[in-house]
Formats: sequence, C-alpha cells, structure tokens
Amino acid sequence: KGLLIALDNNEFELLKIVSQAVRRMSEGELRQMKASSLQNITREKYFKIISDKTASLFSACCETGAVSAGADTDSAVKMRDIGEHLGIAFQIQDDLLDYGSADIGKPTGNDIQERKVTLPLIEAMELGDKKTAVRIRRLFGKRKKTSAEVQEIIDFVHKSGGYEKAVSTMNDYADNAIGILETYPPSDARASMAGTIRYITIRSK
Repeated sequence: KGLLIALDNNEFELLKIVSQAVRRMSEGELRQMKASSLQNITREKYFKIISDKTASLFSACCETGAVSAGADTDSAVKMRDIGEHLGIAFQIQDDLLDYGSADIGKPTGNDIQERKVTLPLIEAMELGDKKTAVRIRRLFGKRKKTSAEVQEIIDFVHKSGGYEKAVSTMNDYADNAIGILETYPPSDARASMAGTIRYITIRSK
C-alpha cells in the first residue's frame, strides 16, 4: 500500500528506496536458505544475510523518513547508514536472545532447534575447544534435539566466549549508529533516537 501511495504522489525517490529494500530482503532470505548449515555459513555470509534481511528494512525506514521530511542528500545518506548499523545490532541481539543470559533468564533455543546458524554460534565454533566443537557441530545438525542437547550447545556458546564476542560486536554496531547520529546538533529528537538505539541492545524480547 505504501508503494502505491508513493507512486500516486510521484514520490519516485521513496519508491526507489523501498523497492531496493524489498529486493535486498528477498535476496537475504534466499541466501540464508542456501547457507543453512554450519558447513556453509561463515561470519561474512552471516553479516551479508542479516544486512539484507533485517538491516535493509531499518535502513529504508530511516532514509525514507529523512527524505519525507525534506532532508538533503547528505543527511538522507547519514540516516540510511544509521539504519543499517541499527538493523544489524537489532538482529544480533535477536540472535543473542536465543542463547539467553543471566539477565533475561531462560533462553528460547528456537534457532538451535531449527538449525539456524547465528553469530554467537559462529564465534563459539572459532573460539572454543576444537574437540568439543566437533561434537557441537554434530548435535547442532540433528533435526530433533533433546532439551539437554540444546542446553549443551548453549553452554558451549557461553563457555567458549562466543556469546560475549557477539555482544561486543552488537555494541560496536550500536556505537557506530550513535556516532553518526551525534554529527547532528543536540536535540530532543537526537536524544530520543539514541535512547532507542541503546534500548535495542538491552531488550529482552
């Protein structure tokens, strides 16, 4: 519906931004389906997937908001970049929630059951004990896992440092978004946006 409204009002720049986001989201979904195992996905592929699947939407929302408000090209590009960093931080936090922490209580383990490879596990496989990693790889590949097996994978991710590494990466992306935001003059709007970015990194659902 939003695309039709933009077209009716000859807002071709908005139409272009949203169309590009839809294309990226579709490509990201296909890329994730193709690289759906620990054997096929790398850190680089993971970031490409979440950039296209999630960050593209955040980026488009921020850029169209700027364009709709009459922002110049430089400002629109800044907002697009803020959205890109924000979207990546959001998705990493979403992936972290599956592995839980002391702050949020019991993890869901849904990604693990569905064999969805995300950053905490990618980092854990690289940082953790290699012999244990072989067993974790085998467990992760099982279609049906017991609760004990899911917990073993979660424990490995935490003990290896994979969880902490992913948290650090998420915070780096949030910091990047805030760094760009702070190039704007101080205002209530800037403070509110910064608060939203920080909230995304600590949300529990």
